[in-house]
Amino acid sequence: MIHFTTIPTCDFKKHLNVNKIFIFVFVNAFLLLLGNKVIAQNCIIHSNSPSEICSGGYTSVGVTITSGTSPYTVVYSDGINQYTENGYTSEKVITVQPATTSTYSLISVTDYLGNSLEISPETAIITIDPLPSNIIISPSSPVCPGSNFTISATATHGSSFELWNQAKTTQIGVLPFTTSISSPTQYTVIAISDKNCSADQAYTVTLDNVNPTIENCPSDQNIAMDAGNCTVSLPDFRSYVTVSDNCTASGSITLSQNPSPATVLSGNGTTQLITITATDASNNSALCSFTLTLKDTEKPAISGTAPSGNRNTDAGACTYTVKDREFNPTTVSDACGIAKLTYKINSGTEVGTDATTSMAGVVLSKGANLITWTAYDNSGNTSTWGFTI
Repeated sequence: MIHFTTIPTCDFKKHLNVNKIFIFVFVNAFLLLLGNKVIAQNCIIHSNSPSEICSGGYTSVGVTITSGTSPYTVVYSDGINQYTENGYTSEKVITVQPATTSTYSLISVTDYLGNSLEISPETAIITIDPLPSNIIISPSSPVCPGSNFTISATATHGSSFELWNQAKTTQIGVLPFTTSISSPTQYTVIAISDKNCSADQAYTVTLDNVNPTIENCPSDQNIAMDAGNCTVSLPDFRSYVTVSDNCTASGSITLSQNPSPATVLSGNGTTQLITITATDASNNSALCSFTLTLKDTEKPAISGTAPSGNRNTDAGACTYTVKDREFNPTTVSDACGIAKLTYKINSGTEVGTDATTSMAGVVLSKGANLITWTAYDNSGNTSTWGFTI
């Protein structure tokens, strides 16, 4: 026998309705979650060490992301500008160089699937310490070579100072620092703040640039030729001057003369510029100059043999005709040259225009005749020689 069981209609419908409700709630909840794409996550920005840096320096921040699917897109702000980091992974270093103290915060974090993650309101503060500035180094004026001087410095935000060589490879000392130099020297001064921030400045020390003082410089003058010569050996005029200097002792100042002492100059009437130079230990120099004019002051030499006895008048005449050079001087000379040779009979007219003058053929009157010869050198100096015949 076959039996059929009848299921109550109302119970079947009741179970069907419960299943429909469950499915409806599940589907709608899934769609709602998918549509909003919000998954409860925690993203926190933080600073890495150091969080306090010197102006111009670098540090970093990072973002801790606990969930979601990497890589992420992180948008953050420094309080002024916004920045985007694509392909980010949790704790990846983000290098920053803020110009001033800045507060970093998260704007948004989106994971690889496009889900917006919940971000923390926490911030990361990077503090900026100023560098030393307005560095003033002394001395600022030249120094004396070989003399001690002290280098010191001041600066805004500067609490200590170091002295290094120009290339900053060797520290020389800590300022203030006392030293001496014999030539211009270049240094680097490093100013350091109480936050250990530093700034450097090139510093050059130069040597004294003040010229020596030179006094009692000789004036323009004439100088006589050496005896028996138409030349002069130049004297040493350096002893005539007085010198002084702000750095170099008078006895250590170098004096030079141009042309140098003992230089032989020639030519009557020639002029020569003489320069005396004083040079100190820093190679600063001063000079004085004057002009020498060479002068021949030596008289020419003239001499001869005076004729002895008398001379008879010419036959049939009351006069005497001088024969050849019998009455001429035998020696006429001058180191600078003879300009002319003249003679005069008694108080008569002076005769002669050059150095070849002769009395040969001159007619003398009967009686005493005073003959006077005069030699003129090229400088106008004269000498005489004479006799009576």
